Amino acid sequence: MAKLPNEIYFPLNMGRDKKDNSESRVTAPFNNSISLRDWLIENGFAGDLELEGPNYVYVQTEGTPQENAVELQKAYDLAKSRVATEGAQTVLVGPGNFDFASDFLADADQVSITSLTGLNINFTGVGTINVTGEFCGFLGITTGSKPFIVGNNVRASFMQCQGGDNSFGNGVTSVGSFEKCSAGSNSFGADGSASGRYVDCLAEDESFGFNDNADGVFIRCEAGTDSFGTYGEASGLFIDCKASGSSFATFGDATGTFIDCKAEELSFAAYGNAEGIFTYCEADESSFGAYGYAAGDFKNCVAQFGSFGSVGVASGYFLDCTSAASGFGSGPGSTATGEFINCVGGNNSFGGNNATASGIFTNCIAGGASFGNNLASGTFKGCRAGDFSFAGVASGRFEDCIAGDESFGFGYTVSGTFINCIAGNDSFGADGGEAFGTFINCTAGDNSFGYGQDASGIFINCKAGDESFGADGGTATGEFINCIALNDSFGYISEAQGKFKGCKSGDNSFGYGDSANGTFIDCAAGNDSFAYTGIASGYFKNCIGGDNCFGAEQDASGTFIDCAAGEYCFGGDGGDATGQFTNCKADIFSFGYLGTASGVFTNCVGSDYCFATTSTASGIFTACTGGTESFGGSSGGTASGVFANCTGGSGSFGGSGGTLTAAAKLYYCRLESGTFDTSVATIRLSIDGTNTEINAN
Repeated sequence: MAKLPNEIYFPLNMGRDKKDNSESRVTAPFNNSISLRDWLIENGFAGDLELEGPNYVYVQTEGTPQENAVELQKAYDLAKSRVATEGAQTVLVGPGNFDFASDFLADADQVSITSLTGLNINFTGVGTINVTGEFCGFLGITTGSKPFIVGNNVRASFMQCQGGDNSFGNGVTSVGSFEKCSAGSNSFGADGSASGRYVDCLAEDESFGFNDNADGVFIRCEAGTDSFGTYGEASGLFIDCKASGSSFATFGDATGTFIDCKAEELSFAAYGNAEGIFTYCEADESSFGAYGYAAGDFKNCVAQFGSFGSVGVASGYFLDCTSAASGFGSGPGSTATGEFINCVGGNNSFGGNNATASGIFTNCIAGGASFGNNLASGTFKGCRAGDFSFAGVASGRFEDCIAGDESFGFGYTVSGTFINCIAGNDSFGADGGEAFGTFINCTAGDNSFGYGQDASGIFINCKAGDESFGADGGTATGEFINCIALNDSFGYISEAQGKFKGCKSGDNSFGYGDSANGTFIDCAAGNDSFAYTGIASGYFKNCIGGDNCFGAEQDASGTFIDCAAGEYCFGGDGGDATGQFTNCKADIFSFGYLGTASGVFTNCVGSDYCFATTSTASGIFTACTGGTESFGGSSGGTASGVFANCTGGSGSFGGSGGTLTAAAKLYYCRLESGTFDTSVATIRLSIDGTNTEINAN
């Protein structure tokens, strides 16, 4: 649009003698403080006021709307006729109404129509304006409810103009410049393309490239539903624009640059591809590639339910973005494959709703059922979520992440790497899942780390509640270092066949109800642990147990070094002590009490009724100590093994109703009370309860 002058020059004789057009001139101001007509009257240029110069024509607008229309047409025709000789022309129009019987055709290049006040050139009749001329401008023209017609690829400028429906380029490519213009529906390149420059423009529904493309520049523009390239592509530059629902390439691709833009539901390529650059944008539900692809660059964007590739793919870059529930690639078959930093989602977000989270997630927060509750194969750092999160096949890398109950592979396989992660109950491969990943400094509640299935991974400095680490029918076959659990853990009602170092647990742990056939070093447990009712056939060093531990009811057949336990331990509660025991200690009724002590025992200490009290002590015992009626001492007991430097309490070595058989060999042993049966057994340099040295057979 041609720039308007700050002042206008008039010949001194203008309006008095048209034949005299001398070079002497006077200037009139061009502003809104005084009308041009009033200035002319005040300064003695009244005449007929038919103003014109080499590059402008003035329309007074003092007649009826019909007369004004005739005057405007005449002025426009005159301006057209002078373009070839004088160059670009401007028709200056005073405010008023213009009644054209048919459309006013502005078809001339370089002929502008400008309101002196910037407003109120009102087309009130049947006819409207139809602009096909280029390299010209239009200021302050209003067509009411009629369309303000602009032709195809018309390179013209429009400022403070207003039209009805189908205005400013309907069904054509709009390439002009529009500032502070307003229109009804289907305007600004609707059913065509909006390829121009649009500043502070307003429109109703289906505008700005509706049904085609919006590839121009849009600044502070507002529109109704289905606007800004709804069925096409929004590839332009959009700054501080607003629209109602289904806008910004809803059914197409949003590939442009969007800054501070806002829309209602189903916007920003909801059913297409949101591949552009989005900064500080906001939308209602199901937006930003909700049913397609959110593949663009998103910063500080906010959306409601089901947005950012919700039922599609969220493969873009997301920084400081926020969505309500079911956002960021969530929904059956959906994936969150992009990079997400400092983002916040509601429930079922970031690959929730049985979707996949395979991207990079840093410091993100979500509600329940989030972060790939079908498959979490991405990289997660500093993320937080509610229950049932990270809950699918958790095969990614997780660091400093926090979730609620039933998380990190609940019911699924957990094969990833987990560092400093925290979860609630039933987590890390629980409820039929398998935990065979790497877990470092992780914490969970009850029924976690392979609960009901297998804990076959590597666990370092991990903590859990009851029934954890392969408990309740599962197996603890992995490597466990400095791990802590409450009751019923580490292969509860199953096998503890992994490697355990520095681990601690409560009651019924380490193979309770089945087998403890792994390697256990510096481990501690409560009662009924280390294969109580099962077989303790593993390697145990510096381990501590409560009552009924180490194969209490069945068999302690492993290797035990520097271990300590309470009552009924080491095959003590009807089981057999058949393994190798070195520097071990136990309370009463231990080391094969009611069973058989047929293993190798070195420097072991038991309280009363230990070492096969009522059964057979047939093993090799070196430097061992037992309390009352130990070493086959009670009724029904038999001492038939080899005993060297061993000490027994009252009634030991078959002395209280038991039998010291001919196969027994006692060397340097001591009986604290009573005497040895010297009838058949080989006894050398032993001392009985009377301090008498015994050498027999």
